[in-house]
Amino acid sequence: MFNLLISYDSWTWNTSPYESDRSRSLVEYTVTEISERYKDFTESAIEELKSFPTLFVTENETVESRIGYITNIRLRQNTVIIDFEFDSILPALPQGAIV
Repeated sequence: MFNLLISYDSWTWNTSPYESDRSRSLVEYTVTEISERYKDFTESAIEELKSFPTLFVTENETVESRIGYITNIRLRQNTVIIDFEFDSILPALPQGAIV
């Protein structure tokens, strides 16, 4: 299993953290079984999400995609703040590789 984070801004993955609307996290374009397992962001769910590799992609792949890990998830009332880091060993994926 892996996480897939997609942003519409080409600069989003230039710096950590990433802030997302909580109503969109783990529910949009996610199969029900996975959404139900993680959407409440319980402590155990957060730890499990952090253990998976993560693909950091922009819509239409306007820039290279990256591979890394979520290092922390903080919850606010309406948003989710995701700290992340890229895997320094793995190269960026060329534009169009995810399509």
